[in-house]
Amino acid sequence: MEEKKFFAINLFSSKKLNFLAAFTRTLLVMTMCGVLNAQEITVRGQIFDASSRESIELARITIDLRDAKNTIYSDKNGVFYIQIKKNTPVKFAIERYGYFHLHYHVQASSDTSLQIQLQPNPLLLNSVSITSSRKPRLQTMQQSTKPEYRFDLELLNELATSTAAGVLNFSPGIYIKNYGGFGGLKTISLRGMSANQSKILIDGIEYDNFQTGVTDLSILDLQSFHALDVYRGGDAALYGANALSGAINLITLPASPNRQFSYEAGLGAYDDYKQHLKFSGPVASLNSTAAVTWRSAQGDHQYKFNAFGEEKSLSRQNADFENLNLLIAAQKKRERMEAGFTTLFYRGERGVPGPVLQGAFVKSKARQKDYDTQITGRFTWQTSQDSFWRTALRWRNSELNYRDPLIKITPNGIDDSYNNQTFHAQSEYEIAGKKQRLSSKIELGHSELQGNNLAKPSESAY
Repeated sequence: MEEKKFFAINLFSSKKLNFLAAFTRTLLVMTMCGVLNAQEITVRGQIFDASSRESIELARITIDLRDAKNTIYSDKNGVFYIQIKKNTPVKFAIERYGYFHLHYHVQASSDTSLQIQLQPNPLLLNSVSITSSRKPRLQTMQQSTKPEYRFDLELLNELATSTAAGVLNFSPGIYIKNYGGFGGLKTISLRGMSANQSKILIDGIEYDNFQTGVTDLSILDLQSFHALDVYRGGDAALYGANALSGAINLITLPASPNRQFSYEAGLGAYDDYKQHLKFSGPVASLNSTAAVTWRSAQGDHQYKFNAFGEEKSLSRQNADFENLNLLIAAQKKRERMEAGFTTLFYRGERGVPGPVLQGAFVKSKARQKDYDTQITGRFTWQTSQDSFWRTALRWRNSELNYRDPLIKITPNGIDDSYNNQTFHAQSEYEIAGKKQRLSSKIELGHSELQGNNLAKPSESAY
């Protein structure tokens, strides 16, 4: 009986000892954690500009630990906080764009604050020269509040296009109506209005067709011009009649006294070939420039269609044209006078793609040939410092021949020819004062159209 009691007492004593040991270990761990936590201190830093004493925001602080690196940033007041162990040396680097980098060492036994100054590191840039030229008073007064955009020579060279119509597509408020491929008819719509309500000028002189008021932009070679000005907003008094939506002024290559020669050649898709030749320099005491551009394309377009359940693949003519553009400019300058002339010549031939019908492809034999020649003479006289007299004369001859033997309106098909001769003269006198400008302008134009398909009021064409 006594042995059983002794066993029970020993069992109770053993459980009590295990509980005490576990409690002691837990208490010891908690005490060690408290001691460890007590060994960490807080370092507060504030970063200033050494010159202006202003706080530096977003300075990068990289703390170098034994096993890793920790990165923090200063706030808008230049303040940052880091936790380090008591009496343990810690290294950190401070970096900020525009300042010299700073390496810092800190060792403290309690919470501490640091005042850190960064020395400015000036950025060394290449010198930049800015030159401003004062515009003449007359030129300044000609500017108006109407929207105006200029494509200068540098911008024209950067754009990936070789036609005037392609350049104008980059101007806001302009829509180019394209009637077929590379060599097709292209007209302009400015501010949503029709083509005959927009004015096309070359060197400030009217270029539109007198009968229709429409200009085919595809015949204008971009490399014959060194600038394009777009004026949005009607101003018939300044640009001429029918300038309801605005005007576009194409400025031809000027005659140059510098002797230069250049040649370019290009090859594109659909057998698109282009060659350009340019010369400038003095000729018989005249400044002169000559440029010629030849371009052609003879390409086919592969297409597929379903003909009553049968897939067919055919080839259709995609580009068929040949253009030749020529520019000749000459100029003579005196002290207050300037006289010159510009000649533009265009010869073009283009085909018309045939229609695509269900189950069939019709090849077209229609051809159109165009010839356009214009000669412009200009004279400018600066009568005083703020007054100018300008006179310009332009003669233009345009020929068009359209032939389609498959359209049997007559036994030989269609064979129409037209000839349009235009003469335009204008004279302008301007006086500019400090607060006013007086301008007077006289224009005179004559146009004559002839053709074998021009019906009289009481007759038919055929």
